[in-house]
Amino acid sequence: MTYTRASIPKSPGAGAAVPRSDRVYIFDVLDVLTDIVRVLGETDSIGNLVLKEGYKGISIQVTRSSISCGYEQSGDVDAKVFADKVEFDYPGDTVALENFVEAFANKGVIIIVQSCDGATKIYGRECNPLVLTPEHTDSKEGLRSHLAFAQEVGDLYVPRVYNGTIPPIADDDGSRVYWLNSTIWDEDEEWFSE
Repeated sequence: MTYTRASIPKSPGAGAAVPRSDRVYIFDVLDVLTDIVRVLGETDSIGNLVLKEGYKGISIQVTRSSISCGYEQSGDVDAKVFADKVEFDYPGDTVALENFVEAFANKGVIIIVQSCDGATKIYGRECNPLVLTPEHTDSKEGLRSHLAFAQEVGDLYVPRVYNGTIPPIADDDGSRVYWLNSTIWDEDEEWFSE
């Protein structure tokens, strides 16, 4: 299916900020068996993000208000492209986060972010992943890490609404309830330990 021309009414939220889950799901593109299908002009995804057998993504619990997702457009007049980006802050300093930053410094990733209203978006793709740029601050203002992910190459596609299931997550015992099209989660979970 391709883009069908239609008038666009005002958004129901009229530009209001939408609160997001404090968990960001990150998947190494080398672990991907099947990516979602993207169709030009149709921003709902088709299919599931599927990992190779035995592989899992990770979840990072972040400062909810710091999550910033979107895309930027660039290119010449007749060659416009989009680049996905996701940024967030991780409060404090843990061995688990430092291990992640070091291990993922040169890896491409796909990120899934969920909103409180149940909407889910997927950023990056297997052949054009997001790349990490970390910034760590330890000062009198506080202790935090700012993690910024962005596509380094422009793409035809903007981020997609993700309608699939969340792939397996490391350290998940199967009892967690994922948010997909729901608003249920366990706020007391400890996802990382020092």
